[in-house]
Amino acid sequence: MGLSSLRAGRCFAKCSVAIACMLISMALSIKITLPMTPYWTAYIHGQAMPLSLVGAEIDNFKLVTTDICPVGGGAGYAQANPDKYPRSLSFLMNILDEGIRRFSLVNDMIQGGDDTVSQAQLDRYWFSSASQAQDVLNGMIQRRDAFLNYFNMLQVSSVLINATPGRMTPSWRTPYENRVGLAGHIAQAIGDGMGNVTFETEGKQMFVMALVNLVRYLDNANDAADEALDWTGDYLEQGDFPQLVADLGPSGRQGNGNTNGQNMHMEEELDDEVIDSVNEDGGSDNNDNADDGYRQDQVQAEGARDARAEIMDRIVDAIQNAIENDSSRTTSESEPEEPPFSLGDVFDRMAVWMDCWRQAVLRIIEALDYLEGVPHPPIWMTLEEE
Repeated sequence: MGLSSLRAGRCFAKCSVAIACMLISMALSIKITLPMTPYWTAYIHGQAMPLSLVGAEIDNFKLVTTDICPVGGGAGYAQANPDKYPRSLSFLMNILDEGIRRFSLVNDMIQGGDDTVSQAQLDRYWFSSASQAQDVLNGMIQRRDAFLNYFNMLQVSSVLINATPGRMTPSWRTPYENRVGLAGHIAQAIGDGMGNVTFETEGKQMFVMALVNLVRYLDNANDAADEALDWTGDYLEQGDFPQLVADLGPSGRQGNGNTNGQNMHMEEELDDEVIDSVNEDGGSDNNDNADDGYRQDQVQAEGARDARAEIMDRIVDAIQNAIENDSSRTTSESEPEEPPFSLGDVFDRMAVWMDCWRQAVLRIIEALDYLEGVPHPPIWMTLEEE
């Protein structure tokens, strides 16, 4: 069992009662329709700071899904941006597919009936029988198919999170407009065009539960990667197996793929600076006038965007330097040669990739702790009477 899985187990053990209560409240959720003014607007203004915090973490997750740990997508897992491709899940899936294709050719020769050729291939991969080779190929395909399911689900999740309003995204909206959009997204609020809004009374709990389910899904994928890594250690490290995909690493074992984990940790620290810069812009409208909050956000957003752009430049520079330093690295006679890029590295990096997403999602869940759900009758009625 992977370390991340153990951490997840402890986390969800502590939160089991809270999740049970959340499920009960979700079952009791109903749709409420109220006048948008003053109720809905009062809620948004009163929760401006928590909404800004949640929005900032959503922006951070979008950065993860588009720049740091992108999924990729399309037929053959094509990645649109070549610069981001080595950090994508599609990059790892393509290597896994190519490894299966190459070993399928080897297995065809083993199963082909020519005793001389078959024995030569068995010796290359240290197999004692043709059935053992077939079992290994089946194991590779089985694990690839499992990760294809994870890939497809995470591709959908990436689209959904990037469609969710954040603090600064979409960039063509002001932070105030994004905050209103985020509140509506979380509460599943719909305006009727006649000054009323309909929302789910337990919309926040539903939103949190969707994120909790995503964390569980990532934990399952991480466990699958750990299991696959153990399996490759048992079956894919003998004979010529270590050379099967050695040429597919960005720059061998020490290419962008292997330094990716280091870059992720570096980028997480830089992302903290992004969040800090966004939160320092004030976040909440303590003004009674919505227009004042709108103008305040416009002015402060410009500085936050500049800070974000500067930090993104630092991320890009750091990654580029890592690649350049690696490509210029020479191995001296006294230095041991690094093992070749292998299918074990693919599964190891899949686990790192899953944890990259997992940490970002957990940060959104933590931020949501500060956000109150939308009040509804009889609470609204009490407020109105006061």
